[in-house]
Amino acid sequence: MSIFSIYFSPTGGVKKVMTTLEEEFKAALTQDSSKDTAQKEDTGSKLITIDLLKPDTDYASYHFTAKDVCLVGVPSFGGRVPDVVIERLKKMSANKAKAVAVVVYGNRHYDDTLLELKDVLEGIGFTVIAGITANAKHSIFKQYATLRPDAEDKTELKTFAGEILCKLYSLRNAAGIGVADSANADGSADGSADDSADGSADDSADGSSNTCAGDSITVPGNRPYREYPGHPLKPITNDYCVLCRACVKKCPTEAIPQDAPDTTIAEKCITCMRCIAACPFDARSLDKAAVAAAAEKMAPAFEGRKPNELFI
Repeated sequence: MSIFSIYFSPTGGVKKVMTTLEEEFKAALTQDSSKDTAQKEDTGSKLITIDLLKPDTDYASYHFTAKDVCLVGVPSFGGRVPDVVIERLKKMSANKAKAVAVVVYGNRHYDDTLLELKDVLEGIGFTVIAGITANAKHSIFKQYATLRPDAEDKTELKTFAGEILCKLYSLRNAAGIGVADSANADGSADGSADDSADGSADDSADGSSNTCAGDSITVPGNRPYREYPGHPLKPITNDYCVLCRACVKKCPTEAIPQDAPDTTIAEKCITCMRCIAACPFDARSLDKAAVAAAAEKMAPAFEGRKPNELFI
């Protein structure tokens, strides 16, 4: 049995959320391995990271088993899962592996993203046992959720991980997942009290009671999913560009030509902001006036601190 952390994180927000979840699952793996060592057994338990940003990876080479657990993290782009993520996930062979669908958004709303991710995962053969929505700094309007995930978020995410481990424990006999044995009866991975960040002990974020039973979940969203034709703004290059091609190497959709790194192929670009974050010379950006105007128009949608949620 292995745990896979599979994610698409152009500017690092999704990775921060996934790293927090990984820490709890690693702790569970460590305890599980200790038990196996004491019993002189080697289960081969490990945590493996799969980076969905890389266009040259052979994603079809990934074949999971019913004993595996996959944490799948994606950003919400316009309330949808990025098409490139769906394409790469669909190349994998799920074989009834357990999956946790994780959606990260920038304090507006995730709209239909979680439902779409769940549908995609189930469509390729995963059993989705939990869903998480979490906040991170907005990749375009950086003034929103600037410091998230913060300490409060991380505490809450660790609690979510404990509840998921509890559910895996309840399913272990049917699924053959050894790692779940390390989840304590209170749902925590390290034996600490199972209190969420707001002081509640056994209620999930959507108000439903967590019974640690059953493998089906219900998540918010609508079908058909909302329309999202892509962000109208695309990165432009200024005079600071030295043609170093750092952006070419980082672009997940190969939207920056090797022979013309100071340009962008609009039809391929998904405005993920990775090239802007990767440029060591601040030579790439979106039109600042257009970004400011859009941020002002959308400001009411970003008001308040949006909550993280667990669906289990």
